Amino acid sequence: MQRTADQPPNLVEHRGRAVGGSARAAAAPMPEGLLPESRQRFGFDSVGDPIGKALIGLDGAYLRANPAMCRITGYSERQLLGMTIAENTHADDLADDRSAMQRLLAGDVDTYCLDKRYRTASGQRVWVTKSVSLARDHDGSPLHFVAQLQNINARKGQELDLLKERRRLTVARAVGRLGSWEMYDARLRICADLRYDLGSSRST
Repeated sequence: MQRTADQPPNLVEHRGRAVGGSARAAAAPMPEGLLPESRQRFGFDSVGDPIGKALIGLDGAYLRANPAMCRITGYSERQLLGMTIAENTHADDLADDRSAMQRLLAGDVDTYCLDKRYRTASGQRVWVTKSVSLARDHDGSPLHFVAQLQNINARKGQELDLLKERRRLTVARAVGRLGSWEMYDARLRICADLRYDLGSSRST
């Protein structure tokens, strides 16, 4: 399919036609009222919700973000709406996220969940568990992704500490075995020397 001049370069092509999921996409605009319905359904306006939530267009652009999502990423909703997931996802995690989104679009899975890292507005790294589903139109055409995120920085920190402790224990055990053999060899040498000394004294 040939891409026309008014289509963004990373627009997802699905079922033989171009589908726009972002307000910046000129093709196939969303039905009116869909985003407000999704916003209300998923509680995007709940200030106290600890779960980050975002509507993401098929081109990866942010369409909506709740207060928790803004706290996790450090960006305001206005700032996020001018970004794509590629702009605040850790480079090492982007390929896995995009691959899972494509599987979702292809209908291979109904939802997916993965641990990934975001780059926050302050330049820090934050670990999250991200669950994603796909919202569809009345005729089954994909409209946008619905992402829910939970900050797992504390858990990842504990896992890293545990991994470091296991590595230290492994090294300590290896060193301990080496030390035991060295001590054993030293004792053998001492015993051999002692037997030699005793034998020499008897012969004289």
